[in-house]
Amino acid sequence: MGAVSALLSRPLASRNLVRGPLIASAVTMLIGSAGIMLLTSHSPAIAIMLVSLVFGVTSAASTIGNQTALYLAAPPDQIGTAAGLFRTFGYLGSIASAVICSIVFRDGVSDHGLHILGIALVAAGLVVLLLTVPRRLMSRDTSRRTDIPQPPALATTPAAENPTPDTPDTPDNREPDQGEPLLSTTPLPAIAPERTALLAMDFQNGILPMAADADALVERVKGAIADVRAAGGIIAYVRVAFTEDDWAAIPETNKAFAAVGTAKMLHHEDPATQIDERVTPEEGDIVVRKIRFGSVSTTDLHQQLSDRGIDTLVLTGISTSGVVLSTLIDAADRDYRVYVLSDGVADPDPEAHQVLVDKVFASRGHLIDTAQLRELLQSA
Repeated sequence: MGAVSALLSRPLASRNLVRGPLIASAVTMLIGSAGIMLLTSHSPAIAIMLVSLVFGVTSAASTIGNQTALYLAAPPDQIGTAAGLFRTFGYLGSIASAVICSIVFRDGVSDHGLHILGIALVAAGLVVLLLTVPRRLMSRDTSRRTDIPQPPALATTPAAENPTPDTPDTPDNREPDQGEPLLSTTPLPAIAPERTALLAMDFQNGILPMAADADALVERVKGAIADVRAAGGIIAYVRVAFTEDDWAAIPETNKAFAAVGTAKMLHHEDPATQIDERVTPEEGDIVVRKIRFGSVSTTDLHQQLSDRGIDTLVLTGISTSGVVLSTLIDAADRDYRVYVLSDGVADPDPEAHQVLVDKVFASRGHLIDTAQLRELLQSA
């Protein structure tokens, strides 16, 4: 059991998944518990070994899934407390296990007691499964839910300010649907691909799971990267990662990153800081490592872009309220022409994402989607 758990831990940890391992943990716990209920004092040793191997999968998946959830969900300034609580509940589980075993086997070890233990484990597995699966179903695509209040659109066109009863509800003049990003409807500046760079920001293993529909997001950004490459543009990758010296240099005045330094999170060699393999950089791409929210303040990205004659940026990334917001403001102050891909950015907080996209980004850059980007590149 220990060997299986150890062998599975590394590949599971490198993927930085949460719900998948937790569901696998619950399912294998149910399978192993059913196996216990079938064991007797006459069962061959191989049957006992097989049940133990199943519980090895349970152990690895449960530990890695919960550990990853902790690092993704806990605020940076509370990561130490969260880790302590995680271990505390682990110890409580061990104590509960010992108590249950002492009760079940109070009159000595027997097949009946073993089967009672199996029933208890089946019940626990069902509870874990019920706690995990519904949450996954509810979280598949929160951006399309209509029951979540959404902020109003940023601006209205003259036709919207003075509606005319005879005005048809066509795609060119209708109001955006509630929750739908307000894309630019005025003529967009032309894109010169040779002076354009697409920034793929924080698409790394430890951050990507924060997006509500990460796989779909990656596929859209992957397509946008291919479009910019084909047109002759530059692709720049940004990842957040720290060395030991970086951790030591973070002052306690930095509310967000002081906790990162204290907890020794996101080491630059850790799998969590590596760029997702589906959008792996290619030869000739720009790759920078940052140690704060924005892509420019702690990197030489601006200098590399300037050396290549880049004056136009297309922003994609996670999260909308972190790296995208910081980079957009910095790039606008440096006089770049900036496009933000509305379907190429995501945030763990749907409301913050919507407010920024609808109310902030359009005042500092051009808000487009991946389809509009393709059209601009094709017309160049």
